[in-house]
Amino acid sequence: MRERIVRPVEAETGRAYELSFLKTSNGVPPPVEEGVHYEGFHLDTHPEITGERGPELARILVNLALTPRSLRFADADRFELSRRGVPVSRGDYQVVDLPADVATRLVEIPPFGFLRFWASVFPHVGADRPGGHFLASYEAVAPYPAAA
Repeated sequence: MRERIVRPVEAETGRAYELSFLKTSNGVPPPVEEGVHYEGFHLDTHPEITGERGPELARILVNLALTPRSLRFADADRFELSRRGVPVSRGDYQVVDLPADVATRLVEIPPFGFLRFWASVFPHVGADRPGGHFLASYEAVAPYPAAA
């Protein structure tokens, strides 16, 4: 996986990605009160990401399952949400309450495919399916091009 997916992305971007997590589930997702599997949008954090300015978290999310994995993304980044008065903490994991007029998009990662995105910039959430999921995540702390 590192040779086929991560190394080419590193070569293209000049970033060094490290394994962040492996995540798997099987069956029906648990209720919200039982853990972090819920339908709320969030921004990912990292110890090196603090303050309003600075680096962001680039992620490569690899679908290791035989079935597609879907994610929902907000059409507004954290900068736009902040301008609109929505709290978007950079130091702590948080659920982001999107304004009603913010559209969302569903993105599907095919089996053994991958998705690159800015996990600390765009609110996102996995769209769980009864069959579960199996993911590997690689991350790099890097300057966000749009903020330059």
